[in-house]
Amino acid sequence: MRKTNALLGEATQLAKKKLYDRAAALYVRVLAHEDEVEPEVAAAVSLNLAIMRLHAGKLQDARDAATGTVNRFRAILKSPDDGGGKAAAAVKGMQGQLHEVTNQISARLAAARPAS
Repeated sequence: MRKTNALLGEATQLAKKKLYDRAAALYVRVLAHEDEVEPEVAAAVSLNLAIMRLHAGKLQDARDAATGTVNRFRAILKSPDDGGGKAAAAVKGMQGQLHEVTNQISARLAAARPAS
């Protein structure tokens, strides 16, 4: 858990410095071990990965990360109560941000398509 917290802290610092690809790489490392973190943490990391990919201009990768986030959200919301609904409450709090990110990805992908 300490390693995860260190990786997330470093990713946050890299994002603040606009080093989006490096931050994304750390988020990918955390997600590689997502079974070791709470579901809502994995969902938040996945959302942050989508945001880093979007800022880096890697739109297909951003869309893939956003899809992974949606799937994580769905799994959390379908799961039995987690002892007070902490995970579900966290997901509900992140839904607006995910919606905004997916709208931005869609708009940029549409703008990048060649006119027919």
